[in-house]
Amino acid sequence: DCLGGLLSVAAQNIVVRIMGTGVVVKHANAARVAENAYTVTLGDMFAAESKDICISSAAGPTSIQVQVEYVDVFNKRPVVSEVLTCSVVTGSTLSAINAHVALQHLRVDVVETMRASAELSRLRKMEEARTALNNMLTKIAATAAQLGRLNEPDQAVITMLTADINECLGSMRSYDEYEQMGSKRMMSKMQTHSAQRCNESSIDTPNLYRCAAKSRMATKFSK
Repeated sequence: DCLGGLLSVAAQNIVVRIMGTGVVVKHANAARVAENAYTVTLGDMFAAESKDICISSAAGPTSIQVQVEYVDVFNKRPVVSEVLTCSVVTGSTLSAINAHVALQHLRVDVVETMRASAELSRLRKMEEARTALNNMLTKIAATAAQLGRLNEPDQAVITMLTADINECLGSMRSYDEYEQMGSKRMMSKMQTHSAQRCNESSIDTPNLYRCAAKSRMATKFSK
C-alpha cells in the first residue's frame, strides 16, 4: 500500500491559502497567519486522491478567496493558481443541506472526538472517553437521518466512521487494554480520517480512502 502511494504521487508541497472576513478553517494542518487568513499544508497527494477543507464564516454573508500552490510532479514545475472567490450566504438565501459538506464536517468532528477521547484515556478516565465516542455515534446516526437517502459514496462515509468508532470502543474496556492495543488503533483511525488517506497494512482490507490508482499500484507490488 505504501509503495502504491509513493509511485502514484501527482503533486507535492501543496499549500492552500484561504482568506475572508470571519473565516474559520477546520483542518488538522490549518494555521492562522492573520486575522482573516489561514494556510493549510496538505503535503503530497496521490493520483485520483481528493482532500476536503471545512470552512465556515462567523461574519454572516461574506466572500472567501482561495489560492493553491504546489509542485506538479508530472510536468516537474511549480504551480501557483489564480485566486478563486466564492460567496458564503445566510438567512433566506441559505441553500439546502449539501450531503458531502455535512459529511466532511462530521469527519472532522470524529477526528476531534477521537483526539479528545485519547487524551481522556491517557488520563485513565475511561468511562468519559467511551462516553465521548458513544455521543459521537449518536451524532453520526442523527446526521444520517437528517440527510435521508444517501448515494453509495456518501453512505460509505457514514459506514466507515461508525465502524471505526465501534472498533476503537472494542479495545477500551479497560485502561490496560487501551494502553496495549486501543491507543494504537485510535491513532491509526485518527490519522486515516484526518489525512483522508488509507493506511491499512493489507490491500485486502476495504478502505474509503484507497483511490483506484494507488490500489492498482499496491496490488501490482503485493504479488
